[in-house]
Order: sequence, then structure tokens, then C-alpha cells
Amino acid sequence: MGAPRTRRGSDRLGSSAEQARPLYSEFGQYYEVLFGEPDMACVDFVELTAPPPATLLDAGCGPGQYAAILAQRGYAVVACDREVHLLRAAGRRGAAASFVLADLRRLPFTARFDVVLARGVLNDLVEPEDLRETLGSVAASLRGEGVFIADVREREPHRLRIAAQPAVERSFGGIVFRALRSIDDDGVITSMERFKRAEVWSEPFIFRMRTFDEESVQDCWRQAGLRVLTTQRSYGSASALTDRLVVVAKRTER
Repeated sequence: MGAPRTRRGSDRLGSSAEQARPLYSEFGQYYEVLFGEPDMACVDFVELTAPPPATLLDAGCGPGQYAAILAQRGYAVVACDREVHLLRAAGRRGAAASFVLADLRRLPFTARFDVVLARGVLNDLVEPEDLRETLGSVAASLRGEGVFIADVREREPHRLRIAAQPAVERSFGGIVFRALRSIDDDGVITSMERFKRAEVWSEPFIFRMRTFDEESVQDCWRQAGLRVLTTQRSYGSASALTDRLVVVAKRTER
């Protein structure tokens, strides 16, 4: 089986580590079928917070589900990701959105946006410097009154969930994703992940994710030049995204 491969973060976010997470690369074609449809409560939350028409950046767009729906709702959408496999899947949707290969730490856009959405992507930034650079790049990409909407994994609920159920498995059409998780004292999740395809298991792969509490959100966002307006747990009662902190912020006035 071989030793598990390890890395600090994900090439999806521009990490300097050498290997990409298989879930985002060679198994990226299964991402959507294994992890479900977009959370429509998130889409509704975005529309309520910053209604269309507006320019919107989907930062870390993955396979592009949210970008496609938000474009249908009237936003002028630009979506970016650094993982080529996911971005190709996004481009095949035929959505009325522009898809760009980009490092979130150094967003390349000269125009600024009314809304930046980071749906579940900041958890992958385990290294503090990567998180600071990404949040700073987001702040620089906002218009003066633009809003930044992000959801991040909430620390204590994840600690309780992993203690109760360390193993997770998802399957669809003969494809199986399995992860064995632990969480350390700093709230960093270590996930040993494998895929089964055609009855053959892949080599195990170790991936790490950051968790947050409200204090760490306030500190990290403030250091990046962002002022937190609200934090709440999930996108609402209809949301399937539980154990998340949803953060709405604006650029700090200079």
C-alpha cells in the first residue's frame, strides 16, 4: 500500500508543496457526485447580502456549481481556482461566467468586485502566512463598499464530531471516498484519504485542514485589512453546511 503521502495544504490555493490533493486532481471528476449539490441556502444568503446585479468573484470555485447558479441569478461572475482539473470541470458547464486559473494568495484581477465569495476554501490554508496573503489579496480585490462572504470550519463542533465519528465514507456509482480524521490541540484536522475505483484502492493520502473560532476569525480578518460585520453558524436553517462559521466582512477604511 505504501506510506501515506503528506503535504501542508493544497495546490488549489497555491501552496508551495509539491503534490496536489487527489480529491482536487486525479479524482476531481468525482468531487461533485460524492459531495453533493450546491447548498442553495448559501446562494440565497449571498443574494440577500449583496443582491444582483453585482460583480462577483467566486474565489476557489472548484467545479463551478456556485458560479453557474449565481450567474443565472444575475451576477456578473468571475470564478477562479488554481487546480486545473477542477477548473476544467467548471468550464465544461457552459455557465455565463469567466473561469480563470489563479492563485488565491495573489489574485491577478485589476478590476475590483462588489462581492467575493470563498465557499469552504479557506479551511485548506493551514499555514498562517498563506491565510494572511489570501485574505489580504481578497481585501485588495473588493470595491470600497464591497463585501466578502466566507464560510470556515468551526473548531469546537468539529472536535466533537471527529471524536464521535473519526471515519467518513461517501460513495457513488462504484466510486468510494474514505477518510479517517483526527484533530490536534491547535484545531488542525488531519485526514487520511483513499479512493476506491474499479474495486482498487488508491494509496492513502494525508491532507490537513484548518478550523476556526470566532476569536481567530476576528484576528485573522483584521490583520488582513478586513472588518468583520457579522458571523453566524451556517447559512440558515435550510443549510446542509453545518458546523460552519459564516463570515461577512468589508475592507477596513484607511
